[in-house]
Amino acid sequence: MALTGSYDLGDKAYLSWSTVDSSGNAVNPGTVALNITLPDLTNVSVTTTTSVTGTYTASYLPTQVGRHILAWSATGAWPQAYSDIFEVRDINDIGIVGYDEVLDYLNIPAASANENEVRRFMDAATDLAETYVGSILGRRTFTNEVYDGGGDFIRLRNPKAISITSVYENGSLISSSNYYLDYTGQRLYRVGSGTLYAANAYGYWAQGVNTVSITYVAGFVNPPMSAKQGVLEIIRHLWQTQRGSMSVMGRPLGGDELYTTATYSLPRRAMELLDPTSLPGIA
Repeated sequence: MALTGSYDLGDKAYLSWSTVDSSGNAVNPGTVALNITLPDLTNVSVTTTTSVTGTYTASYLPTQVGRHILAWSATGAWPQAYSDIFEVRDINDIGIVGYDEVLDYLNIPAASANENEVRRFMDAATDLAETYVGSILGRRTFTNEVYDGGGDFIRLRNPKAISITSVYENGSLISSSNYYLDYTGQRLYRVGSGTLYAANAYGYWAQGVNTVSITYVAGFVNPPMSAKQGVLEIIRHLWQTQRGSMSVMGRPLGGDELYTTATYSLPRRAMELLDPTSLPGIA
């Protein structure tokens, strides 16, 4: 058994593992080691300690965002192993709804809430909503995304961009006067100057593979209330799975029928709330 969870970047992870013999009794094996595989696939070894028979603890201060894979191992008279994961969230990844806001919406007292469980539902609901509308709803920074050149605009992978931090073309930093972000936050145009293009005219990004590197912030400064309500509705809808089984809608039905229990993960009422925030498609 081990103790893991989800952490925000800057939180120290306190980890624990219980070791037993073949009868299930707590024992101390010869040597217990802990190895953590980081999101960038590098590995770190963490010192383990024990003050209670059969219980080993360790602590680690994460420096990367993402999934961390734990590998506990014990050698000696009772060799055994255990693996698990914990997630580290980016504190700069601002969601569209807050934790306390979700507890209030679900009518869950803070004292009785399982924070990891609630956050999982928040993350899943946000992913569903962002996939549906085609853009980032909270606020997130994307660093050094690379794109192929050769066209007059680049379609950003994670709209809606609200600001461009930096753009490099063939390794050289480009002035902000030499590119233009369209109003939807989806397309970044190359603006010409000097001898290459007429002043303030659209030009072409340097031709080649991965010639352009862009760092930008996507999402909303002030998210639409309808979108916030849509995400809250998805969370509530998913949360109901904790309170009973889900129904399956019949194929001949149109989707407007009333069900007393949850059906699909993305309910129609959430779609209607999210629709005004959906980005227009581009050719």
